[in-house]
Amino acid sequence: MDKKKLNRKSYFCNDEVANYIKTRSEEIGVSESAFINICIDSYMSQRIAINTMSNLEDIINKLELLNQTNDIDK
Repeated sequence: MDKKKLNRKSYFCNDEVANYIKTRSEEIGVSESAFINICIDSYMSQRIAINTMSNLEDIINKLELLNQTNDIDK
């Protein structure tokens, strides 16, 4: 591996996280940067969901409502 790339990775995360990112991105079949973007997007979506609903019960109720709506559409 290129030493410059190795230094860049260790700057952003520790070896354990770097290995996890490498392994998971290979399993999924995407690049490491794409995997990180997926994680960031997922995190942001969760934060938005949590910030717009007051608690876990509200989130569960909304998901159940969506599920019922999808069942009606079928």
